[in-house]
Amino acid sequence: MATNELVTTAILNQLAIPTITATGTVGASELEDGSVSAVKLGPTAYGFQWGTDSSVAASAFKILLTTHITSIASGATIRFQALTANTGATTMTVSNSGTTFLTARKLVKFSYYSGSAKVVELAAGDIRVNQVVEAVYCDGLDGGTGAWVLTSGLSLPQVMYSSLSGGPTAYTGTCDPPLLAYSQAAGRLFLVLMPATAAGASATIALDGLAALPVKAGGVAVQAEMLLARQYYVLTCNGTEIGMVGRKTEYVGEATLPTDDTYVSFTHGLGKAPRQVRAVLKCLTAEDGWAIGDEIDVTSLRLNAATTDTPMFAVMANATEVVVRRFSTGLITYAPKGAGGLQLITNANWGLKVYAGV
Repeated sequence: MATNELVTTAILNQLAIPTITATGTVGASELEDGSVSAVKLGPTAYGFQWGTDSSVAASAFKILLTTHITSIASGATIRFQALTANTGATTMTVSNSGTTFLTARKLVKFSYYSGSAKVVELAAGDIRVNQVVEAVYCDGLDGGTGAWVLTSGLSLPQVMYSSLSGGPTAYTGTCDPPLLAYSQAAGRLFLVLMPATAAGASATIALDGLAALPVKAGGVAVQAEMLLARQYYVLTCNGTEIGMVGRKTEYVGEATLPTDDTYVSFTHGLGKAPRQVRAVLKCLTAEDGWAIGDEIDVTSLRLNAATTDTPMFAVMANATEVVVRRFSTGLITYAPKGAGGLQLITNANWGLKVYAGV
């Protein structure tokens, strides 16, 4: 240390430690004797009370308080552990004696949508069994009648994973955490892995033991092969149907290959004329190197003469149907899958299939 620092330290060491003595009384705005007490730390302090759920009916909570009250004022806060889950719109009342209760009031929640916060009724499952519930009373709600506001509701994630099983028309699923009602699904997304390819327009999904709902894309029932096995999809639910997110609405239809000078009409149900239409022949029995399930676009098929350029099919569409017409005479000529020249198709070995999308 420098010489001046040593001198300064020596002088400070010789100074006596000061003693401060306060006299007089502490004012009302200052810390007073008894400001911290067992009562003020108790469950009834500052409007908070712990209660016991004595409900006998779902969605109608009757709370037996530690200290009974004869009236409720805004800001009163009650905490309790729920014995049952709510099943929809809910009421709550608190005790004013050991056996009687005040008039029941709605138990509601705040929900943010359309740019502002609004008071709404509870949905089924907003309160779960054994959940610790906190509710604050506000006498200006429910048209001035007063209502309890849930401040500790269960928060479900915005994106939920659902494990699906079953198919190809009826699927069942379980969510994590589980849904108690489809009203809880509003505004949420569900990620699913399809266990089997959907077989047609009657595909349904039932989540967590709830009712089976139809699966739709753009409000139109999904068609065969729109939901593929081992593929992930994002779904929504509005309470009456399961919707596919980000999926172009598509129709897929199959029929027997039409005979000469006939046509097949497919009602697509898309609500408007499709922007994209494609017709194919689908292999039903292996032929000329083509395997079952292989598809040949009808635009590549020609009349039986090898030198002709006459197409065999015409494909048309409007707001309600897709029509595939086969021309009057002649056999269908196509190229084999492997090597070799043009071959004549065996009608019984092939079916007609159309795709239409908007």
